[in-house]
Amino acid sequence: MGSLRRIAPIFAVRDLGVAMAHYERLGFATRVHHGGGYGYATRDGIEIHLGAVPAQDQGSGSAYLFVDDADELARQWRSAGAEVHSTEASLRYLDTFAKMDGSWYFAERKLLVDWSETRPSTPGA
Repeated sequence: MGSLRRIAPIFAVRDLGVAMAHYERLGFATRVHHGGGYGYATRDGIEIHLGAVPAQDQGSGSAYLFVDDADELARQWRSAGAEVHSTEASLRYLDTFAKMDGSWYFAERKLLVDWSETRPSTPGA
């Protein structure tokens, strides 16, 4: 049986230049596809594809990003101007979708930081 090695999601954005600058501030290397209107953001073996889509219909969604050291990444991203809400665990995107030619695409992306803590429970406490 074949095994999965990685995934490269495609996120539709309204303004490719703004999206690329956002990912650069977060430490991603970016490059624009030679045909224009499409780009790539890569960091630590993660690759995100970004495609420009005109704003028409909208919706929302999110994706999770799992990291080894959330505190350090939160510190780095705060210093780059990202809004980080606490100091404990996972990151996700809140996405807005646009409908184009009958299909839904990502139109806008907002980085959210959801922090949690796992504690042992004591029965009867």
